[in-house]
Amino acid sequence: MSLTPLQAAEIVRCKADFRYFQRTYLRLVNKDAQTVNMKPNAAQRSVAADLAAFLWLMYLKSRQLGVSAEVAAWYLWKAMFNPNVHVLATAHHAHSVQEMFRKFYYTYYVNLPDWMKDAFWLRGTKRSVPKNNEIHFFHGGRVVISSANSEKARSGTYNYLHLSEFSRYQNLQDTIAAVLGTATPGAQVVFETTANGPNAAYEMWSGLGEFAQARQIERRFIGWPVDERAVGKRVGLTGDRYRVDLGVNETTGQKEIYEVDFATEPLSALEVQYQKDHGLSIEQMAWFHCILTQKYAGSWNTTNQECPITADVAFILGGKPYFTVKYIEAMHGEDAEGLAVFDEPQKFRTYVMGVDVAKGGPDGNWSAAAVIDATTPSDLFDVATLGGRYPVLDFARLIHALALKYRAFVNVESNDAGSAVIEMLLELHYPYLSRRVQLTRATDKLEERVGFHTGAASRTLALGKMHDALARNVYTPRCDRIKRAINVFVYNDKGKPEAAKGRRDDFVFAPAMAIICLDQIGRHREDTTHTRRPETIQEVLLWERATGREYIPDYEVFGNDNDGGVADQILSGRGPRSVMDVMNRISGVGGR
Repeated sequence: MSLTPLQAAEIVRCKADFRYFQRTYLRLVNKDAQTVNMKPNAAQRSVAADLAAFLWLMYLKSRQLGVSAEVAAWYLWKAMFNPNVHVLATAHHAHSVQEMFRKFYYTYYVNLPDWMKDAFWLRGTKRSVPKNNEIHFFHGGRVVISSANSEKARSGTYNYLHLSEFSRYQNLQDTIAAVLGTATPGAQVVFETTANGPNAAYEMWSGLGEFAQARQIERRFIGWPVDERAVGKRVGLTGDRYRVDLGVNETTGQKEIYEVDFATEPLSALEVQYQKDHGLSIEQMAWFHCILTQKYAGSWNTTNQECPITADVAFILGGKPYFTVKYIEAMHGEDAEGLAVFDEPQKFRTYVMGVDVAKGGPDGNWSAAAVIDATTPSDLFDVATLGGRYPVLDFARLIHALALKYRAFVNVESNDAGSAVIEMLLELHYPYLSRRVQLTRATDKLEERVGFHTGAASRTLALGKMHDALARNVYTPRCDRIKRAINVFVYNDKGKPEAAKGRRDDFVFAPAMAIICLDQIGRHREDTTHTRRPETIQEVLLWERATGREYIPDYEVFGNDNDGGVADQILSGRGPRSVMDVMNRISGVGGR
């Protein structure tokens, strides 16, 4: 077709000015289900500035901010006004692919003026109507929308790539590697997503582990307060009534308009603290209150995942967490192998140690141990933790040394490699070991077993004990490794509690092993508080504080608690290495 001078001038201007093209010619369906001209909001204006400045971008965002719409507008502009430019947009499943195509690319193109569609006609279609989730311009420009695991996403070459909702991709690292294999040199790549719990996408966002190179990507978090629409409007000139318009419900097709009266329905204590922590206006809190109570049925976890206010909250409270407590301060950083000591052993204190043993090996799972001060049953806390990829016998040697150091009551998970640790502790005559009596099928007799065997029922029991201790503030973890493990322990798709994909559970089960055996340590508590006679007024006070009893001289025969410093030597790598060496250098440890 031949263009008029005015039309030709418009094409020249649109090619040179994205903002002008977007505001003048692109239309989309708004939250009220009306097709309107695209007027970028604050979040979209920020995204447009980023797209013009950077080749690699990663967005973590709240829902309904229009980030995907802005990226799609930019990429359509690139493919439409630049011959032979290829765009690939990927989503996590077929439904999302279709939604992205219809909601953005299809809607943008079919609502262009007829003369512009005639000028930028499409190959292989009649009436210039896009189909099959693709747009092929006559000049070779092309937009392809596909699922991240499809052949389309792994073949061809693309100048612009948009990986939408990447937190929901299966096998994230392999999928991204395959998709990025189609990128041309100098391609622009945009990752964007809402959070989906503390999964592999969190590691990518944080640049942890196998995603260390992701630290080079420009990262942006866009929370819900950026949205100018996320406010309630006061009803009348005075009072505490606000009307909140959430737009049309995509499922029912009905508008969702709510009215909040803070005079009769005041903010909860959690909401008040949330407002204070983030400096939110009462109008913003009216919107948030409706989102929390009406849209997400009072679930803070779901609300924080879908409408996060910080990146940490998005990941830590996303997904389906098993534990009710979360530790935002432990979100960042990677677990370091080795021993962490928070308190040295103190006289007259009672310690219990839980041990989770892996098979060992440089690429295997971690083995872990947690020593907990159990002097006061209602005030449990970590005093030392040990973790890493240790050969089993080396780990057993460290466990023995740590047990000696704290004179701890030890509960070892006896499954698989745990039996080797138990065997060494028995060979070394360590006295304070958790034991259980069970009926054996072979002999139909009761037999005593050392350690804790984890089966389906006992696993649930151990996790339940730890859940209860954390929920009631009976147990206070101080180790960041334990806090991180708690943060990422979630329900899987089948409802089983486990570590999120790509994360570890060793520092959940180590303290759980300690907590579940607390009902066995009565005699051990007596032993540790009567090891030796207090010699000074200060020690008498410590003894009385630990036991809750008045100290009476000669009331008890006190024993000896001296390992000659061998435990500290072993933990520091300077001590004896064999079982016989240990036995020859320690005598009478733990006994009376």
